[in-house]
Amino acid sequence: MTRTVARNNRLSAEDAEDFAQTVQVKLLERQYDAFSSYEGRCSLSTYLTVVVTRLLLDWNATRGKWRPSALATRLGPDAVLLERLMSRDGLTRAEAIATVSSRRPSGTEAQVAALADQLAPRPRRVFIRDVPDDTLGRLEFHDPIAAAEVRAERRRIRGALRMACSTLAAEDRRLIALRFGRRSLTVRAIGDEMGTDPKPLYRRLDRTLKVLRHRLTAMGIETAPLGAA
Repeated sequence: MTRTVARNNRLSAEDAEDFAQTVQVKLLERQYDAFSSYEGRCSLSTYLTVVVTRLLLDWNATRGKWRPSALATRLGPDAVLLERLMSRDGLTRAEAIATVSSRRPSGTEAQVAALADQLAPRPRRVFIRDVPDDTLGRLEFHDPIAAAEVRAERRRIRGALRMACSTLAAEDRRLIALRFGRRSLTVRAIGDEMGTDPKPLYRRLDRTLKVLRHRLTAMGIETAPLGAA
């Protein structure tokens, strides 16, 4: 997976090897929580591709792809350092001023603060380490292959269900249609519509569902328990 992401992003052989080592270290540091966050909403390969791609964005950012603004460049090295500390490294204004001032002769803190006042705030980049642990697991990804497999399975189940229902008596098919069809009536409402006591309908519906489950299982369709309420 790491090699694929590196190749798609045209990393050199040296950079690809460096990035692969970084991915291994990051996953180890996070105790491989990316796998525990996987919820199966897409294929595992698609999910891991997104995880590794986010790590690549983080890796690129930490390798110096941040660029100072034109204003900071005009104001000089202190302004560039201030902007980097606040916009890239996430330091507060006070922390950045103190850091820059500590590298300069005494008495310059006021001058550094004046520089900070001139710099326009820049949005800080969000790295993968800043993302909550369960965020990746909540993301939904579109996997066309997985989606096609789901659609095919649904067609197979619908076909098997139609075949199983066709073997039922007419009144049983009507009962199933009223309970689980578009109207989704309760058994009591079905009794009112059919002009019959709903109590026997509960038992009849239960027997009919058992017959359907048995016939669907015989056709290789796994079924979940269905209630008659």
